[in-house]
Amino acid sequence: EAGGAVVALDAAGRTVVTAVVTGPDGFFDTAILTFRLTRQGALDPAFGDGGTATADFGPAFDIALAVVTDPAGRVTVGGGTINFTTGSADLVLVRYTGAGQPDGSFGTQGVVRSGAFGAGALAFDLAVQADGKLLVGGTAGPGDAGDFLLARYTEAGTLDTAFGTGGRTLVSVGDNDVAYGLAFEGNGRVVLAGTTGDVNTDDTSIAVARFLTDGRPVAGEEPPGSGGLALAAAPNPFGAAAAVTLALAEAGAARVAVYDALGRAVAVLHDGPLAAGVRTFRLDGAALAPGLYVVRAEGAAGGATVRVVRR
Repeated sequence: EAGGAVVALDAAGRTVVTAVVTGPDGFFDTAILTFRLTRQGALDPAFGDGGTATADFGPAFDIALAVVTDPAGRVTVGGGTINFTTGSADLVLVRYTGAGQPDGSFGTQGVVRSGAFGAGALAFDLAVQADGKLLVGGTAGPGDAGDFLLARYTEAGTLDTAFGTGGRTLVSVGDNDVAYGLAFEGNGRVVLAGTTGDVNTDDTSIAVARFLTDGRPVAGEEPPGSGGLALAAAPNPFGAAAAVTLALAEAGAARVAVYDALGRAVAVLHDGPLAAGVRTFRLDGAALAPGLYVVRAEGAAGGATVRVVRR
């Protein structure tokens, strides 16, 4: 039997599905099945064994909760392996090459199994950054003590020590915190969304947490003039062009870039040294499709963000 399927599309428009398949002992011994379909809906013979690949972590409940592809056609599956005897869970990641074979450059023969997050760790969502690093959102912690988990792995499958604390950040919202979804903001920051509970009342609420690009959690909106740097844009919404004004309290290097709703840089207005004072840059609307954009300024004095709408 099979169930619990999650799906993604690769750059070629093919469908990748990963699911849980049960063995003779039912849910006490499952495996993770991943298969790829052609654009016509048939199993892709160029992937794995006749279109399928299987990961099995022994007599345990192996579960797939997320799948993501990258521009190279590689497939990464995230989830966990749960031992019903001990009640513990390890977060697992499995990466396949575009041919559906275990990617030997990732972890150990294509597998990362991490007990570093403590009992009860599971990956619920994945995202690949532009530099190839893998972001993992989920939960970590035993029972009702679970916290939001955000981790980042290098392309080699090791925790990125430049991110958070040793490659991971845990955020406690309440009881039994689980992050089910992960998204990028236009300025490169990360948002986790999920649920949090109260063991005393059995109430469950929606919870959202935001993180800087280095994995540190953010409390509230960043002030537009924090750290001696201020940013503004007018008119907003704009049509043919908008004037982006940057004010620096001190001279130094600064970068002003524009990002679309998917977090992709679509324009760089300045990247280099600037004297102290006010400088105005032209944001050309002719090259931008209508929609929401984020203008982000960064420098030694801090950072600032303003959202603009192209009519």
